[in-house]
Amino acid sequence: RSGLPDHLLQELHGCCYTEFCSRCKQFYRRQNEIPRGRPDHLTERQCEWCGGDLLDTIVNFSDLYRSDLTGPIVTHQSRKADFALVLGTSCCVQPSATYPTLCKSFALCNVQTTPLDSLASVRVFARIDRFMVCLLNALNITEFPTNTDMRLTWSLHPDDQHPKQDDEEGKAKSSWCQQQ
Repeated sequence: RSGLPDHLLQELHGCCYTEFCSRCKQFYRRQNEIPRGRPDHLTERQCEWCGGDLLDTIVNFSDLYRSDLTGPIVTHQSRKADFALVLGTSCCVQPSATYPTLCKSFALCNVQTTPLDSLASVRVFARIDRFMVCLLNALNITEFPTNTDMRLTWSLHPDDQHPKQDDEEGKAKSSWCQQQ
């Protein structure tokens, strides 16, 4: 739902809007959260291609990491990356915790301390929504394309109860975006 193409984003701990086929590994990106909460991860839907059972992609605290879905791709992309922005993780679950250290440099934003704090080029103790607002302000980004996103409206203000409408070019408008 970030708007990035799937090949540029790896959701290491899963996504509440994504499910995949247990048989053919076809992924399905949904507009609404998929049913979850079952220990076996079944969503009670079937694959449109092969009829296999669909599973949620969430990695719960007691689950094993599903490296077959992301491992080789993430390792390769991490080694190629000049910079990684690491948001909202304890950096304690392996092998995910090592990926930022494979990049040339990384910034880490989280409210708690992590084992990677001393290795980060930039370390910010903050909530992600507040950090992203400040980052967008610093980069002077007040509008962004939403035509690849499944979300219908966006606001750059995390507490905004009245989302801004997209303009005719599919860019979210925000008039409030000022230094906080």
